[in-house]
Amino acid sequence: MMNRTFDIISPHFISFQRNDYSLWFRVKLLPILASFTPEMLQNVTSTINCTNYQIIVSGMADVSSAMPQYRQQEIAAVLLSYMTKSVNIINQPVCRPNGESDAVWIETNLGPFAEYVTYSKLQIFNLSQEAVLGVLSPQEKVQLLLDPKSGALKDPTLVKAVLSNLTESGSVEQLRQFFQTFAEVTLQENITFIKDPSVRETILNVTLTALAPEFDNFTTHDFVLWFQIYLRPVIASLQPDSLQVIPNNISCDAYSAIVDALENSLTFLPLVISMDVRSSLESMQINFPICAAKDSFVCKETQDVETLICAAVDSSQVQQTLATDNSSLTKCTFDITEIACSLPSNLTQDKAVILLQCSLKEQTTYPVEVWKLFFQRTSGLDQALELFRTTALNSSKVILTNALEALGEIQRNKVTQQELQNKDFVHSWFQKISPFLASTSDNFLICLSGKNFSCPTYQIVIETLNNQKASMDNKQQQAVYTHFIKSFLSRKDLPDPGCVSSVNDSQQWLQANFGSFSSFATIQDLQVLNQNFSINVTLSQLAPSQVAELLLSSNITVDVNLINQVFERLAAGNALENVDEFLTQLTAEGQVGYTLKQQIKSLYNTEIFKQMKPQTIYTSSKLLITTYLLRRCFTTY
Repeated sequence: MMNRTFDIISPHFISFQRNDYSLWFRVKLLPILASFTPEMLQNVTSTINCTNYQIIVSGMADVSSAMPQYRQQEIAAVLLSYMTKSVNIINQPVCRPNGESDAVWIETNLGPFAEYVTYSKLQIFNLSQEAVLGVLSPQEKVQLLLDPKSGALKDPTLVKAVLSNLTESGSVEQLRQFFQTFAEVTLQENITFIKDPSVRETILNVTLTALAPEFDNFTTHDFVLWFQIYLRPVIASLQPDSLQVIPNNISCDAYSAIVDALENSLTFLPLVISMDVRSSLESMQINFPICAAKDSFVCKETQDVETLICAAVDSSQVQQTLATDNSSLTKCTFDITEIACSLPSNLTQDKAVILLQCSLKEQTTYPVEVWKLFFQRTSGLDQALELFRTTALNSSKVILTNALEALGEIQRNKVTQQELQNKDFVHSWFQKISPFLASTSDNFLICLSGKNFSCPTYQIVIETLNNQKASMDNKQQQAVYTHFIKSFLSRKDLPDPGCVSSVNDSQQWLQANFGSFSSFATIQDLQVLNQNFSINVTLSQLAPSQVAELLLSSNITVDVNLINQVFERLAAGNALENVDEFLTQLTAEGQVGYTLKQQIKSLYNTEIFKQMKPQTIYTSSKLLITTYLLRRCFTTY
């Protein structure tokens, strides 16, 4: 019908006046105008002025929703063609009555078809960037932001306007479309991260604020999509405070998606820009301790990223100063990063030790990657470590944790299987790094547990760690057991799983393979790791809490002889503290069985209080608590 109608009226267009165009395109043709083709539109607009053109646009706009998308795109192309040919006049007052704004002008001349006109095509009309935002599609908004001519990547105000325009509806769909294109284009143009920190922070903060209500419904895939792909170019600005919008009940898979995104960013962010990311990684571990604990059993290694570490270092200035001032090293003028980046082949062992001492003196921490580069650049590293060992008796644990991580990576990557079986080599290795071992971390230990030590060389490692135990805090001591001892002894791929065959009895097995860290093992752990584990032989070596666990074990027969042995063990050392720890663990496990209560009850006024009386210096409040625990355990029946 439209074709026949157009054939009839088109010859008369040449004589049409304004009222004629209004009558036909706003009233008479309206029922069939959705079938108007691009060719018809080209015909009718070829010789008309801007006023009549705008009337036709308004009529087409009324029926645009009835057109298929491809037809809308074709119509948009014809409209743009007319505007481009009329560029010298269509933006003038004669075609822009009443001084209408740029936004109104776009609506008047393109209507809803503006969605299909690119930002670059609109630039020739000298429109304000803000005015264009309302008609640009999410994809076109990406083009606006990334166009060097727009200057948007240096203008946080404009960037905020773009993002706010996307989020003002309350729906994240347009935001998702924007970031899908944003990720694709930045990847194509090799934009690894947005350089301007203010722009980067604006994009990230507006986006996270808009996504916050949606996080509760996010799947793991959603977290991967947003944090690893969409937000990758701005993730450098993810600060610990930014993470507060993340729900505290996300799954550990979702946690891993965020952490993996942060860790991956360290492979392309310069060191000076990555500090917020590193702080956010620490914050994630603190805020999600259960997930962090699971994640800590995976060995992680850093990337070799020298260019990123040295990006902000003025090597020539450092080299010039060192050449003219021999005392600059001993004065701690330069830090480890500056030296490692400036002396790639001339870092002697003496200089290395001086810089290590400077880091301790200045209490300066460095990322693992920096320490790794520093040690790789040190000629005679083994000699440097040996020299440092004699001067670092009171080293700060916090400062050396990452240094130990770096040393672990370097050694693990070059050690041979034969060396791991060599007792002299392993002893020498761990003696050299002994000042660092009190600074041990979960990752160092779990990575170490994956190496194929023989049982004798493993026991050398245990002995060295044991010598440093007093300098470790309780969390590190616990980690030595969970992340190294238990992880190594649990491996089934070793010739002697559990290192059981290399010892004579349970007592020797416990001492050789656990050292003084045995108190962190549960009785169940010990029995799993050594199926021939004997309680009677090792009772004197068990911690009071382990003794309590033993009595509560379902496969243990409790008799008076065992109870006497228990209290003989509790009497060793500080008896009152031992009894207190024993009873605390006993009640922590829940109600003590009736039989056990009756068997211990006969010893209530003799054995237990016999151990208390000598402790005259113990506070009365501690004694009161212990007495309460006794009554709770043994006098409730």
